[in-house]
Amino acid sequence: MRVRQVLQSHSLIEEVPIVGSKVMRPLVDRLVGKPGYFRFQSDFTLTVHQDDGSVETVEGSTLHELVALS
Repeated sequence: MRVRQVLQSHSLIEEVPIVGSKVMRPLVDRLVGKPGYFRFQSDFTLTVHQDDGSVETVEGSTLHELVALS
């Protein structure tokens, strides 16, 4: 998939009281990482190899999500 556009991104740490504050954020980022949620609009190419030897290729556009926990 080739990301065309980031539709939404959200830091999961920001929702945690105190830990998500601007003062604590740099320290927490170093210790925990930067967990977050992302939604993308992407283009894709899918190639399927059939048992009979034929190959079918489809191209299109899709929404997909990613949750990064570290």
